Amino acid sequence: MRYWKTLCIAAAAMLGVACQSLNAPDEFQIYLIRHAEKQTGGPDPELSAAGLARVERLRGWLASRSIDAVYSSDYRRTRDTAAPIAETHGLDLSLYDLQRLELLAERLVARRQHAVVIGHSNTTPALASLLSGQPAEPMDESVYNRSYIVHFDRDRVRMEVLNQDRLPVHR
Repeated sequence: MRYWKTLCIAAAAMLGVACQSLNAPDEFQIYLIRHAEKQTGGPDPELSAAGLARVERLRGWLASRSIDAVYSSDYRRTRDTAAPIAETHGLDLSLYDLQRLELLAERLVARRQHAVVIGHSNTTPALASLLSGQPAEPMDESVYNRSYIVHFDRDRVRMEVLNQDRLPVHR
């Protein structure tokens, strides 16, 4: 508990907010997922048919999990990946700034919520590393099936790397 209290106080001081996590759970998970497959061309492409199918698989997999918040960068492909997950859990979608991943990591830890963060091939591993303190293998632009869960278990943090194609789906 001392670890979380110290981390919360430090994060709260950096963010200039009250520390709300003293009554939050000691254990929580943050799911870090790259957006689903996108169409080619344009600065902000839509999801492809394969991407829409992946979103439904992710939605089914996360449906039985406790999720308190869903975050997305402000791109169509990330919002369209995140929105069905948020909808399934009756949550609003929160947008984050891709240029401020450190701030997002601090907020996620301070809030101590079960959260889903939809990002990109470069930001998803970077955020996994920031949250876990462990190196995450860079993600090639063609990789859509790798996700991370960062587990915060009382006095330790661990990162789990998942292949989405092997996840059980609960409906």
